[in-house]
Amino acid sequence: MKCLILIYAVLVLLFDGYLHPLTIMVPLPLASGGALIGLVVSGESLGFYALIGIVMLMGLVTKNSILLVEHCPTAMKACAAIRNRLLR
Repeated sequence: MKCLILIYAVLVLLFDGYLHPLTIMVPLPLASGGALIGLVVSGESLGFYALIGIVMLMGLVTKNSILLVEHCPTAMKACAAIRNRLLR
């Protein structure tokens, strides 16, 4: 639990706010839950290779969340500029 708080604190410092780090960390339990459901459905055990895969999944989900959080404001500005041009 302390590790999650530390990661959240570092993300708060990086993004200068409390909302963006929360949107980055929310998909992590959802992804791990999906991985566990996938293991149960396929009948596989939670072995060493499955744990390595789950750790890799956490890294990919975190990276994707960070990219989306960084890209959304620039995309919104571009849409606003196009909307202003169309309304003129």
